[in-house]
Amino acid sequence: MKLNAWFVVSAWASLLASIYLLVAGFIGAEVDESLVTAFVIFLCFASGHFILGIYLKCPNCGKRPTVQGIRAIHPSSEKSAGLDGWAVVVINVIRKNQFRCIHCGSDYNV
Repeated sequence: MKLNAWFVVSAWASLLASIYLLVAGFIGAEVDESLVTAFVIFLCFASGHFILGIYLKCPNCGKRPTVQGIRAIHPSSEKSAGLDGWAVVVINVIRKNQFRCIHCGSDYNV
């Protein structure tokens, strides 16, 4: 679970870098290889999260805590810094080494 959380944070960071480089490229800076590299790094981390997200399941309900879908999350799932759902699971795994399943509300230590 911890590796999956780090993949998500790394994907977020590399996506922000890609967007920054894309904007810098439109302004006129030379970012040819850097933009491609940042986007490929994003794709690698996002793929790692996708693969791990499929296999990591809640022991209680059997659903995936980092895959939200379109259904409403459990009422007792946590909120943090204006975020809820799977993003809070990722943040809590990194910050607290624990998370609450967004589907059943069960607490777990990592």
